[in-house]
Amino acid sequence: MPPAAADDGMAMRMTAAAVEHGRSVLPPLIAEPEAPVYLHAGAGAGSELLDVLASRVLAHGFSPVGRMRQAPAHADQWLATYGTPAGPDRIAQLTVMEPDGTLFYTGTIAPPPQWVAGVEQYGWSVIYVGKIGLAGIPASDQKAKNRLMREAAAAGQFVGARITVHRLD
Repeated sequence: MPPAAADDGMAMRMTAAAVEHGRSVLPPLIAEPEAPVYLHAGAGAGSELLDVLASRVLAHGFSPVGRMRQAPAHADQWLATYGTPAGPDRIAQLTVMEPDGTLFYTGTIAPPPQWVAGVEQYGWSVIYVGKIGLAGIPASDQKAKNRLMREAAAAGQFVGARITVHRLD
């Protein structure tokens, strides 16, 4: 699946999955920048690299994710829409908007049936942001996706939030 670009030109890959959070199976989206962008925060020898995308979503209601045991809090006014998955690869169009109307993502996803069922049940998806290497994982390998997500959360490489999701058709 080709990456899509946000309004600011940041190319990212979006993956839909089904993840066990405690006793529930929840429908997450994982946004991975194709090439993370960092800025130096501070000056001199003590300056740190700041992840631009993580910083932006943290300022808009996302929070750091350290464990995959429960869904992060809801981020107000984020909205995602998707079309019904079609074709043999179950491809769907997805658009995610930030609270101020800025386009965060538009492109395609290949959601597993559990993702669609979860979104229809809850009316939201958890969206995680972080580069964790899902590009090489087959769409049907939920176990590998879950393992990479747990490892990323434990390593502090994820920020996340629940966002409202509506099906368009």
